[in-house]
Amino acid sequence: MSLLDSIYHGYPVGSLLLWSTKERLRHERSVGGFSLPNTPEDYPVQYALDGQQRLTNLYGVFDSDAATQDPELAERFNVCFVPDSGEFVHASAADLAKSINPHNILDTTKLLPELKRFDTVQQTTIANLTERFKDYEFPVVTIKDRSNQEVCRVFQRINSSGTTLSALELLAAWTWSEEFDLRNEIQSLLDRLADRGYGDLDETEVMRCITAIVNDSIDSDALVDRST
Repeated sequence: MSLLDSIYHGYPVGSLLLWSTKERLRHERSVGGFSLPNTPEDYPVQYALDGQQRLTNLYGVFDSDAATQDPELAERFNVCFVPDSGEFVHASAADLAKSINPHNILDTTKLLPELKRFDTVQQTTIANLTERFKDYEFPVVTIKDRSNQEVCRVFQRINSSGTTLSALELLAAWTWSEEFDLRNEIQSLLDRLADRGYGDLDETEVMRCITAIVNDSIDSDALVDRST
């Protein structure tokens, strides 16, 4: 709700950090339970290194009437705007007769029939809401021409809720295939080690051991630049 409220009032919500690359990484084709549109094979690839949660929230809110494979997750994005108070509330707590769902405001064919339910003052408020979301500009920082290791270091230094992201997240995406998932392999190794009395080891220590074997170094970032 706070993200929507900030955009409505024109407050800054932070920048988006994207990585433009020809690398093809493992990625999700759904956001918040909603399937993403298909894109051509030669479509420019950009991965979100920072801002994924904000993008997910916005996509979910403005696509909340679309078909979904996860209704329970998608329901979290079912938000309404109350023009009398200028507040965003979940649909379950809203008076639907006095509120409008954001998935209707950016499509004129949906918006015009909805406006008939409101008086002139409320219509003006909804029109302002529409314009503020249409005109809002996100600062976007795009990383280009960077090595895998440089991107990995950037990725590590970004905090999400105070938790530093690990190199394993990016390495798993780089190396994933239908036959191999690095995270599963690491977890399987940790399980086997725990059975032998080494339950205190974690992913970071295992990654350092693997790096020491492969690169004669304990800096796991160095793995991202290996071609094999």
